[in-house]
Amino acid sequence: MSNIYKTMIICFLCFQALLGHAADTRIYVNGNLIGNTCTVSSQSKNMTIKMGNIGSKDFIRPSSDGLWAAELPFSIDLTDCQTESIGVKVHFLGTPDTNNKELLRTLDNGAKGLAIRLMDENKNPIAINQSSKVYVINPELDVNKLNFYARYVLTQDNLTPGPANAVSTFMLEYL
Repeated sequence: MSNIYKTMIICFLCFQALLGHAADTRIYVNGNLIGNTCTVSSQSKNMTIKMGNIGSKDFIRPSSDGLWAAELPFSIDLTDCQTESIGVKVHFLGTPDTNNKELLRTLDNGAKGLAIRLMDENKNPIAINQSSKVYVINPELDVNKLNFYARYVLTQDNLTPGPANAVSTFMLEYL
């Protein structure tokens, strides 16, 4: 028998011995499949919230986040909601600001020293990458409108002018 053949047999037997000593491992996967949910309207799939031109002197309204300006409403419209869906939470996903992890960071190629606060219809803060409150879904309505606000918030003492754009995606969690 050649040395290569002997080496292959020894490696195979050692590998088989290791397999014989493997511990039993179980992975449990849990989930809940619900019936048809809702359809996100075409206007809500790729929306742009136009905050407009804001001057540094416009940041005069105090809040727990700091000074803010340019608060604008927006909505996510859900249609064709089925009776199995009783509520939904919205998760706004994006890059958090370096100074305040609850705020949405603006893109690197623009203004510095500000971020974007997202809020529910009562202007309660929604931290980026966290879920909103539960929005009740009424399947009898043609459109279930989930209302929100966005505002610029100063995060540093020095504001550098430029485009103040950010990108967020949203994920819906049905209940």
